[in-house]
Amino acid sequence: MKTGKKKIWISGILLCLLSIQNIKAQSLSGTTWNVTVPAISAKPYNFIFGDTGNKGNVLMPDSKLANFTWSEDGKGNWSITLEQFINGVKKIETFYGKITGSIGSGFYANTADRKNLKPLTMTKKQ
Repeated sequence: MKTGKKKIWISGILLCLLSIQNIKAQSLSGTTWNVTVPAISAKPYNFIFGDTGNKGNVLMPDSKLANFTWSEDGKGNWSITLEQFINGVKKIETFYGKITGSIGSGFYANTADRKNLKPLTMTKKQ
């Protein structure tokens, strides 16, 4: 009987560790993703997420570099905010959605047209 309880206990620990690994696999931290908003450009935004904090760098479809902030809930839901000044006017672009494994989907909005959400796709770079 003791052996049976020990096996159940060890199985429970292994399941717990696998669950933790699965949650961590959904993290954007330290990864690079291509985000494509077809309504804007066929070329993707190339987001590079920092290992620590909630900041990163992005190569935009027009080949300009910019900084961004991001957040996630550890369950695959994410949000990215990209703020820029263009000709003295602040432009905010917001990307949000959900990742599952190495793909994701969501929506894009900007300050000029916040109510007109544009669909996006997201793929993890290897």
